Amino acid sequence: MLKKITFILTLVIGLQSMAQTKYSFPSDEFVKFHLSVSSAERMFKNDSLLQAYGRYDMAISGYNGSINASHYFKATLCALRIKEEIKALAYLEKAIKAGYEVDSIYSDRIAFFNQNTKKEFDANYAKWTNERDAAKNTNWENELYGSVQENKKFASQAYQTAINYCSTCMKTKSCSKTATEFTSKYRMVKEKRKADSIAANNLLEKIKTNGFPNMKLMDKKAC
Repeated sequence: MLKKITFILTLVIGLQSMAQTKYSFPSDEFVKFHLSVSSAERMFKNDSLLQAYGRYDMAISGYNGSINASHYFKATLCALRIKEEIKALAYLEKAIKAGYEVDSIYSDRIAFFNQNTKKEFDANYAKWTNERDAAKNTNWENELYGSVQENKKFASQAYQTAINYCSTCMKTKSCSKTATEFTSKYRMVKEKRKADSIAANNLLEKIKTNGFPNMKLMDKKAC
């Protein structure tokens, strides 16, 4: 089973990273971390927070690589549930500084009752969020918002209907590619494809300059 999971992780990493050679393999540390986190995620989803906390803690404390902010935050929720407030506070700080924005659905669950941890939380929470927001690349955010706005019409039902019509038609023997309805809808399909291609190319060029969109660089909506 471990060999199988290692193989899958290797395949995913190879596809995602242009910098890696096709013969490279993830380190044992990397595999161990992701196995523990995957297990913790399943336990968290099933509300087994005591067990999830143990997995998150084991994974995070023994890993020196980059850790997703959401892992830190889920570890925070687990630690708070079992009254490990010192650990919860440490995880929350890391989550926020890594770019995490606490959803309103979770805000009520961020509560400290121990006198020392509550005092430290009250004194530092605003500072952590300000540090997070100050590190955001607002220009990059605005460029992404602008791109979405420019291509908003291509997400309309009319374009989706055209795609569905042409796709269905071309699968049938009776489809007439010279029919007026087909040509008009296929013109819309080509227009969308061209816009998508330009948008994707622009996005890739911006990523080279600004970095891949993530919550450390921008707000949740832009990310």
